[in-house]
Amino acid sequence: MTNNISGNKRGISPLIATVLLIAFAVALGTVVMNIGAGTINSVPNYTAKCEETFVDFFVFPDSTPDVCQAEEEVRMTIKSFNSKVDGVKVNINAEIGADSIDKFFEKPLKDGSAGKVILPFSRQKNGKVTAVEIIPILGNEKSPAYCQSNPLAISDIKVC
Repeated sequence: MTNNISGNKRGISPLIATVLLIAFAVALGTVVMNIGAGTINSVPNYTAKCEETFVDFFVFPDSTPDVCQAEEEVRMTIKSFNSKVDGVKVNINAEIGADSIDKFFEKPLKDGSAGKVILPFSRQKNGKVTAVEIIPILGNEKSPAYCQSNPLAISDIKVC
């Protein structure tokens, strides 16, 4: 008596099975690469826009810029030129300490519009602010582009 486990059924040859597995792997790889390429191409390139983007302080009629230091914060009004600005990187130097703060606006500043920036910075802890540098930011918090080619600096900071 012959004990035949598979009965009369025949299996796929190992060569055909190998070819099918390779074809499946190539098809799956192609799908993954296409999804990844779409994600990479959706990230904007801000290099060209940064060249033409800059910010300036709002200036009062007596020609003084709107930048001042209160007890617990630094306040300023920023104007955008030539492009919309999504935020600013503010480097603050003081007598005792320094800080670098990224501040994103609720709504981007359009070309020619102004926005108020209030940053926490203790005068009692850090001393008097000696200089402020502002760098425009294009993009969002997840992928910011710092436009370092056009920084704005001021060294005469008044007390609010």
